[in-house]
Amino acid sequence: MVIGLTGPTGAGKSEASNYLKSKGFVIIDADRLVHDMYINCDICIKAIGLNFPSVIKDGIVDRKKLAGIVFSDKKQLQKLNKVVNPYIIDQLRQKIKKFKFENIILDAPTLFESGADSLCDKTIAFICNEKIRLNRIISRDGLSKADSIFRISSQPKDDFYIKHASITIRNDSSIDKLKSELDSAINAWINLN
Repeated sequence: MVIGLTGPTGAGKSEASNYLKSKGFVIIDADRLVHDMYINCDICIKAIGLNFPSVIKDGIVDRKKLAGIVFSDKKQLQKLNKVVNPYIIDQLRQKIKKFKFENIILDAPTLFESGADSLCDKTIAFICNEKIRLNRIISRDGLSKADSIFRISSQPKDDFYIKHASITIRNDSSIDKLKSELDSAINAWINLN
């Protein structure tokens, strides 16, 4: 089974992914895959360079510079997604095929926006109070409050995730509660015992 995990930044998706890895799931991290593509996928780098020429340095994508462009302009973010999503979906499909006899977690912040949910049997979205998310992002990423607020504002609201996901888990409290809710959801789909 392939289960997609998604949600806005700071909602607890990575914590959930780490927990499920400890339960024996194969984790496919879409962010890591994209980072690798920005260094190693020549055809993807070339496509990005055609659309964002200032972000290519020494044959690789300057992710910080690209983030500065796309997180400050939703049209630029849509443009980037249109360019890279086909490559991402292709890479994800290949990874899933490699682990076809395993239970897989596809950890993808833009699961629905990219169309990667089409590769999943079920999806779980994590949502969380914005103030809690803000504190988590500042602490985790070392971003300024203004940059963190901007990142939050550039992502879909909770209703988007609630509408699209098989289930939604609100992660405003303890890690133990998050793990318990994950166990309930996963056990309804897969017998892990």
